[in-house]
Amino acid sequence: MRLLDRRAFLKAGLTGALLLGAAAHWPLRAVHAADGPWLSREDGDLVRALGGVMLRGSLPVDKVRQVAALDLLVAAVERAIGYQPAHIRAELRELFDLLQAAPARLLLCGFWRPWARAEAEEIDDFLQWWRGSRLELLRLAYLSFHELIVGSYFGEPQSWQRIGYDGPPEIERPATGAG
Repeated sequence: MRLLDRRAFLKAGLTGALLLGAAAHWPLRAVHAADGPWLSREDGDLVRALGGVMLRGSLPVDKVRQVAALDLLVAAVERAIGYQPAHIRAELRELFDLLQAAPARLLLCGFWRPWARAEAEEIDDFLQWWRGSRLELLRLAYLSFHELIVGSYFGEPQSWQRIGYDGPPEIERPATGAG
């Protein structure tokens, strides 16, 4: 048992060192202003790819409506990121940029191809790997994407009908007047 723990520790250390070394060679984009635009076209492809898997069963079945729903998701994620504090936007920018680099994507996700051409099965596989990983950093990255994508999608009124939500209740304002 001790040997396995040591091996896991060495693998994690080696993986971390490789990722840090690789990330140091790719220039990161400057963090955008809070009012955006924040997501690049490639970032949008990443959001669509992850959203297509994470929201499976909640997206329209019709392909045209599904594409429109994923486009809506990209816009909602853009807005959600814009509301975050600068340090959160900076961390998200690093994560997005890292996953845009093919060698890092291969190490972290298990595939080389760009997000726009990634298969749903390989995306699902790496998400499940991240979700159950022994490395806290991967679990946190999974949770960050999950909260960002699911929260952004279901925060949009256009998605409420698909899940049977009528929206927040109307609140009556008390009458004001001299009395």
